[in-house]
Amino acid sequence: MRIKFICLANSRKTSGRCVAGLRLDHNGWIRPISGDTEGHLLQRHCTLDDGNQVALLDVVEVNVSEHQPKPYQPENWVLGSEQWKLIKRLKPEEAYSFLREYLASGPELFGNESDRVDSAGLQDHPISKSLVLIKPTDISFHVTKSFRGNRQARADFNLDGINYDLAITDVVWEERLKILGLGRLSRETIGIASDDILLFTISLAGPLDGKCFKLIAGIICIPNS
Repeated sequence: MRIKFICLANSRKTSGRCVAGLRLDHNGWIRPISGDTEGHLLQRHCTLDDGNQVALLDVVEVNVSEHQPKPYQPENWVLGSEQWKLIKRLKPEEAYSFLREYLASGPELFGNESDRVDSAGLQDHPISKSLVLIKPTDISFHVTKSFRGNRQARADFNLDGINYDLAITDVVWEERLKILGLGRLSRETIGIASDDILLFTISLAGPLDGKCFKLIAGIICIPNS
């Protein structure tokens, strides 16, 4: 089965990558996974037919063999053996006109206002979606240290009156922020204009110590000109 989607999440995982996006057949989100136990994607999985790695706002076509939903990630589809095909690379302004109708409202993300969901509860009550696209306000970026002592890029933001503080795992933005040092980062320092529009793809990660954490798996910057 072939599915076309616009890539809206390109996220780091412990031993690989996680890619996800909105299907162009209007059937919601897709999260392609490999056939291994954790479903991690490797570089070879994410290489397009033009030789480049998949990136945000790429429209791609993938071959999938099986829908493999999990209680915490119902959008999982197992990849077939064929290489990913690039259909088009969208400009941010072009993509925004399409994505506006898919923006999710708050204030809750995946059923609560925390940065995590209890994984045990999802076994009895599986979540309906583990990916949402939002247009947050009052965004502030900062770099801190994780409990392992590693640098971690994070963002504070407001969604319909509720404040969130989530880790950034978008592979491009995570590296872009982490090299700037610890502490709060101004939009000017990061290179974001004051009137640029930012969209976040929020993803629910797999279980870790009984919790599924909410992550910023994709950041799209749209010049407001």
